[in-house]
Amino acid sequence: PTAKELRPLLDASPALVDYLKVQPGIFDYLDAWGHTGRTRGVTSLAFTPDAKHLLVGSGDLVRSWNFETRGFDFAIPEKNATVDTPNSGDLFVVANHQRDGVNDERRSAHPDSTLIYSFTRRRLVAELPGYGWRAVISPDGEYVAAASPSRGVVLWRPSTGETVPILQEYSLEHTMSFAPDGRTLFVAVSFRRFLWDVPTKRIRANLRSALRFAGVVAWSPDGRSLAAADKSQSIDIWAELPSAAPNNARESPTDSASQFRLRGHEAEVTALAFSPDGRWLASAANDHSIRLWSTAD
Repeated sequence: PTAKELRPLLDASPALVDYLKVQPGIFDYLDAWGHTGRTRGVTSLAFTPDAKHLLVGSGDLVRSWNFETRGFDFAIPEKNATVDTPNSGDLFVVANHQRDGVNDERRSAHPDSTLIYSFTRRRLVAELPGYGWRAVISPDGEYVAAASPSRGVVLWRPSTGETVPILQEYSLEHTMSFAPDGRTLFVAVSFRRFLWDVPTKRIRANLRSALRFAGVVAWSPDGRSLAAADKSQSIDIWAELPSAAPNNARESPTDSASQFRLRGHEAEVTALAFSPDGRWLASAANDHSIRLWSTAD
């Protein structure tokens, strides 16, 4: 593409323009995008709170799709990244898990870091180095759970810079998900699964089931139930989750066993979602099927 063709995107991407001055090699990603209008290796999608844009994390740079213009309207210089958005506000989180060397000409701006960007300003607001493997943001945008294969999982409050260790354990398997009210965080690392109480900064409950690693999870809309699945083709349901953390740090967390196991898929379950009224659970799997389960049965 010519500079004129890319000018609208560059004019709307100040962080990208600034980084191109010091790392011009990443223009290759813009070049490929300009010729195809596509992005490669998509890893995550997140709607902005107003539902007017879709943030796309991928092997290319993170981009924003504008539903009104039907095109990408800006990009930020983070690649090999995942994205997540809160329910309201101007911020979004990016987990950049690129691990290229400092001499790589196409190295993105903040490898191996969790980042907070402003949507309206299109600029970096806060950075947590060393935790770029996974990241999720709480519904109110106040907290971020971030993971590293070597450092574990932390709870980060970008507004103050405070970090609280949740789990210090080496693993390449992390799943994290905030409950709808943002007060509870589900964490799965290898064989462990637990609920983290955000206000008290303690484990609320250990979740027991026959699942190996809960790689896919979904909260019910009221936050009282949780569905999880792994490569075993089954789905486990915790229908009565503990509602409070132990009264003091000396008390042990509750052990909560899954109440139901759903069977029917013939391959790995890859996605779960509750309906807005909580009456249905949808599941998708590598057996080329989508199933609907009634939660009232």
